[in-house]
Amino acid sequence: MGKFDYQNAAKTALRLIDQFGQSIQIVRVSGDYDPVTGTATNETLQVTTAVVVSLPASGGTVQAFDNKFKEDLKKGKIRFFYIAAKGLGFEPEAGDLLLFEGGVWDIGGGTPLNPAGVPVLFAVGCRSSGKYDWATLQAGVAALEAEMAHFGTGNIHDWE
Repeated sequence: MGKFDYQNAAKTALRLIDQFGQSIQIVRVSGDYDPVTGTATNETLQVTTAVVVSLPASGGTVQAFDNKFKEDLKKGKIRFFYIAAKGLGFEPEAGDLLLFEGGVWDIGGGTPLNPAGVPVLFAVGCRSSGKYDWATLQAGVAALEAEMAHFGTGNIHDWE
């Protein structure tokens, strides 16, 4: 029996997600947060473009999350995404945001599929965000794109 070709599996996963999914942006917001005042300062955005397939959440898919997450499931505020690993500027993690169909989704957690150390995809659970709004994040992404054009860099995920 021959050795399994993980690189080829990664290409196949990307091809299928690309064929049936859509391109979105993942945003990582970093900065200083004061929990007493509820304000954030020195915020910076890191953005990467990703190809995803969105899945509706079910009771079985949220078993690993906390009760608040499960309550949001009942309200229809939960979605799951398969994110192709190829071409990402950073690996998605809890706290990152997905800009999807006019809404902002917080990543609550996820699991990478990376057999033999080859990243293939990430399965992440998200809930509808109440912290950021679509227009604010889109304005930040547009500002980053303008900066990149000024400096002549081509990929948004190359810019932090």
